[in-house]
Amino acid sequence: MLPQPSISLPVAAGIVALALAEGGFSASVLGVATVATWLLIGGLLLGGSLGLGAVTRRLTVLIGLLAALAVWTALSLSWTADDGAGFIDLVRILLYTGLVLLVGLGARAGSAPSWLAGIALGGTVVATIALGSRLLGLGGDQDLALELNLAAERLSYPIGYWNGLGYLLAMTLPAVAWLTVAARTSIARAALAGSVPLVTALFLTSSRGAMLAGAIGLLIVLGFAVDRHRVTEAAIVAVPAWAVVIIAAAVARGELSPIGGPSAAGLAIAALVAAIAAGAHLTFGRLDARAAAQPASRPSRQVGGPVVAAALAAVLAVILVLGPSALLGEFRYESTAVQGDSVGFASDSGRSSFWDAALGAFGEAPLRGVGAGGYEAYWSMNGDLAVPARNAHSAPLETLAELGLPGGLSLLAAIGLGAFGAVVTLRRQRGRTRGAAAAVVGIFLAGLLAIGIDWSWELPAVVAPFLVSLTLICGSGLRPAGAPGGSLLVDSRMAGYEPLDAPSRPAPWAIGLGIGGGLLVAVWAGGVLALAAIQLDRSADRLASGDLTGAAEAARSAAQIEPWSSEPALRLAEIEQTAANLEAAELRAKEAIRLAPEDFRSWLLMSQIQVDLGRVAAAGTYGLRAQALAPLQLGRQDALPEP
Repeated sequence: MLPQPSISLPVAAGIVALALAEGGFSASVLGVATVATWLLIGGLLLGGSLGLGAVTRRLTVLIGLLAALAVWTALSLSWTADDGAGFIDLVRILLYTGLVLLVGLGARAGSAPSWLAGIALGGTVVATIALGSRLLGLGGDQDLALELNLAAERLSYPIGYWNGLGYLLAMTLPAVAWLTVAARTSIARAALAGSVPLVTALFLTSSRGAMLAGAIGLLIVLGFAVDRHRVTEAAIVAVPAWAVVIIAAAVARGELSPIGGPSAAGLAIAALVAAIAAGAHLTFGRLDARAAAQPASRPSRQVGGPVVAAALAAVLAVILVLGPSALLGEFRYESTAVQGDSVGFASDSGRSSFWDAALGAFGEAPLRGVGAGGYEAYWSMNGDLAVPARNAHSAPLETLAELGLPGGLSLLAAIGLGAFGAVVTLRRQRGRTRGAAAAVVGIFLAGLLAIGIDWSWELPAVVAPFLVSLTLICGSGLRPAGAPGGSLLVDSRMAGYEPLDAPSRPAPWAIGLGIGGGLLVAVWAGGVLALAAIQLDRSADRLASGDLTGAAEAARSAAQIEPWSSEPALRLAEIEQTAANLEAAELRAKEAIRLAPEDFRSWLLMSQIQVDLGRVAAAGTYGLRAQALAPLQLGRQDALPEP
């Protein structure tokens, strides 16, 4: 079945749009994406473009688990120490539930190729943009590189985080590989050509986890490919092409700086990548034409030796020419304190410390956790590294830490449901549908690694392919066109499907009521978050330009929209302090402390305000409280304000 542009193009556009918006990490983008997703669901349902006939029992269970996670996240706002951060987590899970619902309702039997083509196209476009930013000197990573030296060595744009970009490209690789080996059209040749910038960009992220994820997904696709001769032909062209661009990029890595204009090395690598991609397209086309002219009966066992030998030879050549360190980059731990989440991702990345803290938080409150958004404060108080960390770098562990057993088991059950479905899917698929199923499972496994050992869960652009694959596994998209699933009168076991693959039996009015309720909640929550975040961003911009009045007005507007968040109050305190309105600054800082009592920033700011007011004793008291909330980050005596 050929990909349908009505599915593939919107999927690709969504991935590219989220990627260009820094992966969808910011609160404003997150809120807008949530509102848009749920309004799209409502509009398509009312217009008849989506229906409930393809909803399987397994998909119903998946949506139910995500909805339960959203409900428990909302309930945790009553005990979390930071309602503002918890509200962001709530909107995020509402977005992901909406994406699963949208894909589940839209993925009819036989539609998997269309979703895979959308992922392949979107990821390849992102890879090309990322590569162009570095090779052509467009400076996409310039700000991050100036803030963090390690970022200068690793491609991050447009996601803003090298591992996040790497995992997105790793999940793209199985879809591109499937298109290459499953189609005998210009699409297959374009896919092979597109793999050249894709692999080059993946290499330049220097993300070893992403490289491993991509390799896993690629091996799943190749291992379950139907046409083994096709795999051989693709490998003959792709492996040498990838080896050449990787060696060239590794040799020129030191000259590919994101700071400054285009370099001669960058322009040369860009020209080489374009030439290799064009050559791969032409060569694969000729091999394709030659294979089409040969008899159809060809032994399938010929794939093993040539492919394995070519791959091993290419890897060996790269290692011998460059050495292991040049291949993987100079990974090193940055011990200096930096702002944000992109910290210390190297051979000794500190992940074990982040995970230990998450387990510690879970151990202290196993039944309910520390509350949504509460990991950052817990880490600041209990972490064993002197760096800030908003996330535990593992979605399952962070969920256990913040939401306890109810939340953690909901997420783990959803992942387990997908893993079970992946095994069943690969076991029962036959013929041409087996290749598409393998690609979906490859994306699922790559995404599972991404959310399991990193903070990719916070990046919707990176999570989107994983959610699509999870939904296709649990829904109807991987069934052959015309397979049973639209009628409740079909005995699914007689048709060869497991009971969980049978159509869902809840009454349509019950499903519709649940979707309607979810739409109202998601649109309200996403809209509130987006509007408040936009006002806070405007306040920051005006404060930077010296417009204190405009900055204060925008911050007050944010406080009115989202009165439970401490961020507007903290911003107003900073503005009032800058304007020397110290009494007003003190009131705003007290409000920020009330709203987020475990956020050391508010206590530290209050200490500084007390210094300005000449209250030495009070300044010391607030400073000590800030130090107790972040003992390592503020452990040095010179980190506190001097009276």
